[in-house]
Amino acid sequence: MLQEPKPAHVKPTRKILLYGNSILIASLTSKLGQVEGWEVAQVEGGSVGDLSGVDVIAFDVRDNNISEALPKLRELPGISLIGLDALTDTVTVLTSHSHPAHSMQDVLDVLKRAL
Repeated sequence: MLQEPKPAHVKPTRKILLYGNSILIASLTSKLGQVEGWEVAQVEGGSVGDLSGVDVIAFDVRDNNISEALPKLRELPGISLIGLDALTDTVTVLTSHSHPAHSMQDVLDVLKRAL
């Protein structure tokens, strides 16, 4: 009797951190854990710990503890934060790109580049 070949183990290509303990985050953790090539971790609150290798952090914008995790974003340029809001059915993507702004003109220059 022939056996079907077992699929080769796929090395994760994306690392996603889900922050919080809401039903939304728990559901997303379960769903994303089924995506081949994605390494998914969930942190329920407090410090997010070591973020090396993380590509994306997703969080529930209604989570009162998210302010504890946001300062970590500055430590990893290029990482994106994805805010999920079940009440408004929206997803907001924030990036950690920062620019020096020593004057109002610096702020205007950044705004012009963003438009």
